[in-house]
Amino acid sequence: MANKVGKTQLIQAIAKDVDMSQAAVERMLNSFVGQITSSLKKGDNVTITGFGTFKATKTKARTGVNPQTREKIQIPASIRVSFSAGQTLKNEVNGR
Repeated sequence: MANKVGKTQLIQAIAKDVDMSQAAVERMLNSFVGQITSSLKKGDNVTITGFGTFKATKTKARTGVNPQTREKIQIPASIRVSFSAGQTLKNEVNGR
């Protein structure tokens, strides 16, 4: 099973890699995530060439079924966020 890399480990690794303080890297990472979130809220896609694309799509309200009770339930409309890996990322992960 794969190990989990959390935000703290990511910040530590980046800080070491670019020789910056962990506090500065954390501010940049928070800003990065905030900018992506803000763009998705506005309905924009965010593409990072070679890495991938973050996309927000609207789903319509629909009727579902509670699997435990078989009772029909109304599922509200929402926005679904997806990520599609870019070709460079796919190649790196696959060792190509």
